[in-house]
Amino acid sequence: MLPPLRDRPTGPTGPQVSCSGCGAVLDALRAGHVAILGARFHYFCNYAVCRSRFLGLPIAPLDASPTPPPRPVGPPLLVAAVSGAEATEPVGLRVPAQAPGNSPGELIEPLPSYLSEPTAGARAERAERRDVGMLLIALTLIAGALAMALEFASPSRLVLVARAVLLAVGTAAFVGQVLTGRRDATDPHPAVVSAPPVLATVVAAWAFAARSGDGLGRATFLGGAVLVVAAVGYALVAWLRRPVASDRDAMAELLDVPARRPKTDPTAPAAQCANSDIRSGEEVVVEAGEIVPVDLVITEGEGEILAPVPDSPRVRKRVNDVVCAGCRLLGGQLRGVCTWAGDERALARPLFDAARRADRHAPVARLARLIAERGAIVPLVLAVVYALVRRRPPLDAALVAVGGMAAIASLPLATSASLAIARGLRAALRRGIVYNQARAWDRCARTTAAVFCARGTLLRGEPELTDVERTSDRATLEEVLALGAGALAAERTPIGATLVRAARQRGVTPDATRNGRLVPGYGVTAVASTGEVLCVGNRALLLERGISMAAAEQRIFELESAGRSVILVAKGGRLLGLLALADGLRTGARAAVQHLLDTRIEPVLLAADARQTCEALGRSLDIDHLRAEVPDTERAAEIKRLQEAGAVVAVIGHSPIDDEPLGRADASIVLGHAGSAPDESSASLVLDDVRDAALALALAARTRRAAIQALTLAAVPAAFGALVTAVGLLPPEYAPLASALGALAASAHLWLFDRTLRG
Repeated sequence: MLPPLRDRPTGPTGPQVSCSGCGAVLDALRAGHVAILGARFHYFCNYAVCRSRFLGLPIAPLDASPTPPPRPVGPPLLVAAVSGAEATEPVGLRVPAQAPGNSPGELIEPLPSYLSEPTAGARAERAERRDVGMLLIALTLIAGALAMALEFASPSRLVLVARAVLLAVGTAAFVGQVLTGRRDATDPHPAVVSAPPVLATVVAAWAFAARSGDGLGRATFLGGAVLVVAAVGYALVAWLRRPVASDRDAMAELLDVPARRPKTDPTAPAAQCANSDIRSGEEVVVEAGEIVPVDLVITEGEGEILAPVPDSPRVRKRVNDVVCAGCRLLGGQLRGVCTWAGDERALARPLFDAARRADRHAPVARLARLIAERGAIVPLVLAVVYALVRRRPPLDAALVAVGGMAAIASLPLATSASLAIARGLRAALRRGIVYNQARAWDRCARTTAAVFCARGTLLRGEPELTDVERTSDRATLEEVLALGAGALAAERTPIGATLVRAARQRGVTPDATRNGRLVPGYGVTAVASTGEVLCVGNRALLLERGISMAAAEQRIFELESAGRSVILVAKGGRLLGLLALADGLRTGARAAVQHLLDTRIEPVLLAADARQTCEALGRSLDIDHLRAEVPDTERAAEIKRLQEAGAVVAVIGHSPIDDEPLGRADASIVLGHAGSAPDESSASLVLDDVRDAALALALAARTRRAAIQALTLAAVPAAFGALVTAVGLLPPEYAPLASALGALAASAHLWLFDRTLRG
């Protein structure tokens, strides 16, 4: 039925259709909402009521926006603790995407709620799956323990059959969990973990078929031991993974926010879409109070950003600054170009990008999996040699092979190093430290010398003018300052800005110099307003020009010994005076150096300042290794000299001003650069904090040591057990028990390491 004539819209009309929510008759061209659900077009009166009724969602008020509910905001690893009610919105129904080839009103959406579980339901399903998995592991443990315990019962045929049945049931439960449970990317192949129980069951069936009562008893006892050890190892790994998995889920919750494309119609709101639909190079708009959905570089606007790091300060971001996904915009509006999206975002990369995860691809992690996957062949070879040399029955050789294989092919051994690395990555993300790939993490972990590009890392990079002195009667103090400010005014450097500001504060007009030429690392040459040649820079520049500094040598030495940077001003081939500047230490500079010293990484100070100035700075920071008077153009060569001396060198600095030494280093740590593109650094930081830069190296080194120790604790007892049983010194049942001892030791070590990181 058509609406009355007075209510009819002008223009063409479409076919009459029924609202899928309430059944009302609608004009297909003017429906309030159109969607493709279950491969069919559905028309609704409106988004909030009729569509929600059709999908089985809670009906929102009529004026409600179809945007998804707000998500808890906070540090990424603490979001899981935010309260409240679980979201009832179905997974994937947050933001509809436009179908290719359809009109703007025709939107493709996922299937309705009766085919898609809501977020709370998905979480409940995951918890139920975990509970079912633990139930299967408990069944494996009970079956294995009973198969062993019945060894002490009367050796009747019925008891032997019962033990064999228990062994088969326990093996089926364990293999079922391994094959159907949630497999982590760091796990070995399921066949490796399942092989020992399966082979133990096969050997027991062989003994049963051979009617060997003693052989069946030994096989079922060994199989029970294998099942008990496998179940305990699986439970230990699941327990150790739980904090890391919880943090990963919390990070996924934080980053799973919609993105907002710039609006094309000034009167319409910005169009929302899923952040996974954004591609590098697309523009994104972020409003006040929203979480940044993708890594971006700001092109318009500014505002205060709160990083997803505990105790993070508010940081003012402006045009050309980098903002990583997960930060919250506290005020203002930003418009930026996406650099990374999806799993390539800075905070998602270490957790979700399987190709870059350090806990999977780091050399020590791959070594652990290699031992578990291929080292299990060694017991088989030893068992064959044992049977041939000692002329033992084939059943005995099979039992020795199964026991040795169960000791080596264990889940705790294969994942011991990965679990340690995952804990280190977790601690790093809490500080906003992002290792860009596994190889980069390994280079950071192997670092032996860390080079600070002094200006902007250990020093604030905001020098202040402390002294203006003249060394000749040809110029006054005001003229010395005017010449220095005039020569450096055109150079966009902190020192030039400082001199211009100091001149303005003193009512001095900078000299109108011309033909300025920058000599990188030395200073500036120009022509003064009087027509004479002007040189403003360090002593190396003046020595190159043949200008004597004998009259000021003592004063220069005194100022540099006090930690001042001295700029000399010469005109017409004669030294007129000097300018002394002081730059304060950055907050946390001393703590950063201490982090390195505690990790036995040698801190190195690299600066263009005079040696006396660097020595004063080194004394205040407890840095003994100084590389002074190194011009900017020679810093990369200085890094190369350190590498040629045998050091694994990491450079801490900013991009782009320190790109040359950063690019030459074995490991590069870039402050406040997380989320930039292209990002070729080893590690980048969300915050511009030098303590986090040093902590990136210290954490990697400590984590690598912990991973090696965990692997050693797990592998040595297992290898020893496999060896002594292979040569016949102990029964094969002792091999898996030795492996269990190693798994417990490695788990205790990882637990203590986790407490150390949290402490």
